[in-house]
Amino acid sequence: MAQLRTAALSLLPLLPLAACAEGGKADRTTSEVTVTANHNLYGAGGSQGFTEFPVPASKIGTDRGTFALTASSDYTITRGTVTSSPTEYAISSDGSFTLVVPINNSAPTRFLGAYHQVDAGNKTQAYFFTDRYAPTSAPVVGFFWGTRTVDPASYMLSDLHGDWFVFTQHAIFTTNPTFNPHNVGRSLGGSVLIAAGSPDTISGSGTDSSGAPVALTGQVTFNDKTGNLTLALKFGTDQRVFRASHAKNLILGLDEDESTGRSGLLGMVKQHDITSASDARKSLAGDWHFGFHTIFVAPKNSGVDAANGTLTFDANGGWQLEGVGSRGPTQGKFSYSGTYEFRRIQTTPTEVFDNWLTLRVSGTSETWGAAVDADFCVIVLVDNVVESRTTGSPEINLGMAIRKVVVTK
Repeated sequence: MAQLRTAALSLLPLLPLAACAEGGKADRTTSEVTVTANHNLYGAGGSQGFTEFPVPASKIGTDRGTFALTASSDYTITRGTVTSSPTEYAISSDGSFTLVVPINNSAPTRFLGAYHQVDAGNKTQAYFFTDRYAPTSAPVVGFFWGTRTVDPASYMLSDLHGDWFVFTQHAIFTTNPTFNPHNVGRSLGGSVLIAAGSPDTISGSGTDSSGAPVALTGQVTFNDKTGNLTLALKFGTDQRVFRASHAKNLILGLDEDESTGRSGLLGMVKQHDITSASDARKSLAGDWHFGFHTIFVAPKNSGVDAANGTLTFDANGGWQLEGVGSRGPTQGKFSYSGTYEFRRIQTTPTEVFDNWLTLRVSGTSETWGAAVDADFCVIVLVDNVVESRTTGSPEINLGMAIRKVVVTK
């Protein structure tokens, strides 16, 4: 597993990922909100651009560890038995999340993201951040997410069992592949049932970025009741193993085994019914922090990006996204807008919807898939449409949005 640049550590070789972050300051960062907790950390990224095909594994990286926040506004990352030195973090009252990251022989940089943590009501507890810092000497970027570690005494096994929406994204680096975008990167959106058993079983289906239907089957092979899971999931006949974590309504994970010819991220949101689409739109309306991991999938014109910004929904079915990627606030700035709707799953005798969101992108034929948790606090989103472009490289995206709210300890 190649380690991404998530802290002032040199445990394993750093990958060159493409990104653009805020410049650092010498004075200490003070967090408006402090948290004392351990979290699971999963990261994926890669080089900002590369022309090789097949994609070399050296151009792609993953990261996994334990991410700890303290009341003194410090964070550490532990990989194996090695823990980084404490470094500052800051969480603002609206949930924006900043990590100070020391850089050798340079001012520190800042990784930007969002943190959602509400003890009252046992709501979804999750975070993400992006590495958009891409110096010419190491043009590497990354996207990271995870959930807060759960106290075994309060672990909700009943929340694990049931219907889930599933979203994945993989970088591909197999030998002798067919020359097409699907063999640079793949993403998928679908749904599965996790059924109680010994072990728990997984079954369902999805659609990947080639447009093909994919049967999903597997097992939960490990569960330590602090949220740590191992999901052995087959995409058709292709076996993938995800190290994952489970919090209320949410599963996040990482497929880190590059020896199998691919690696990538997984996000899952628990399904729930909605009796009024109008009320659900009102609950969804407002501003959200978002973060994306992007793979540019044109063979021999490929790369990786990480981006963050603001996603806004209105109560009338419209949305707008404004973000900045690793190319900086000028070249890397982008925006999308369009309409959205909740999926209708029953028409008679009364209408019933669920929490799957279809986002239509204005000016294109693209639709994105997403799901919002039952508390309307966290969204996982996938762009699994490889669009046609006359210039540049088509892309696939996987990401998270966290509502801009007051964060409390």
